[in-house]
Amino acid sequence: MSDGQAFSTEEWLAALQDAMRPEAGAEAGKTVRELSDSTNLSEDRIRTLIRKLQAQGRIAVRRAVRTGIDGRAASIPVYLIVGGEDAVHSQREA
Repeated sequence: MSDGQAFSTEEWLAALQDAMRPEAGAEAGKTVRELSDSTNLSEDRIRTLIRKLQAQGRIAVRRAVRTGIDGRAASIPVYLIVGGEDAVHSQREA
C-alpha cells in the first residue's frame, strides 16, 4: 500500500500466501484464526481470500489437531498454498 491507496486483491493474496508458509518445525497449514492473527486481516477477509485461491486451485485443505480455549483437542481445517512457486515446498511438507 502506498500513498494511502487500498491494497489490491493480488496484494492481499500475496500477504496471505506469505502468512501460510510454515515456520521451521511447525505443522504444515494454518487455521483461519492463525492466518488472521499473522496478517492483521479479519477472519471474514481471510475466508474470502481462501475462496479466491480455492477457485484458482491453489489451496489444499488438511485437518490438524488444535486445542480450543476449553482445553479440548479438536481436528480442524488448516490451509496450504499449492501450485505456483510454493508447489514444491507444499509437496515436501505433505
